[in-house]
Amino acid sequence: MFNYNTYSMIAEKQATQIAMLLNIRNELTKEYTAADILKSNNKQFFLIESDSVGNVIGVIEIFKVQWYQCEIRHLSVNEKFEGKGVGKKLAQAAISKAKEWNAGIAQCTIREDNLRSQSLFIKNGFIKVNTFINVETGNNVFVYQLDLTK
Repeated sequence: MFNYNTYSMIAEKQATQIAMLLNIRNELTKEYTAADILKSNNKQFFLIESDSVGNVIGVIEIFKVQWYQCEIRHLSVNEKFEGKGVGKKLAQAAISKAKEWNAGIAQCTIREDNLRSQSLFIKNGFIKVNTFINVETGNNVFVYQLDLTK
């Protein structure tokens, strides 16, 4: 059994765990710290914790880019919990938040080699609209969007 919390309720211990999870599970150009997580102004983090110990097992970030567009980033799930529906629940929570904010589009970028994330977002209705190379990492990146007006 899992429970959800949001950014506004994150404690220092959780912020440290979120930063570690983001850094381990993503190929980021800048490493996150607990302080980065705690000081995020316009961002919303959703996380799932194990009920028994309170450890963070998954996280997703969402923020409003413009009045009509939300960006979903850094879906990260602890390896021990892959394939158990954690990522799906997090993606659906982020989509719900984007709709709550009256966004018309939800967008995410996914590395070309991250087939699990691509599959997850496609199953949630996202379509690939563009491809580019991240010059800092050399990774090919796909841009996916979901029309929230339907």
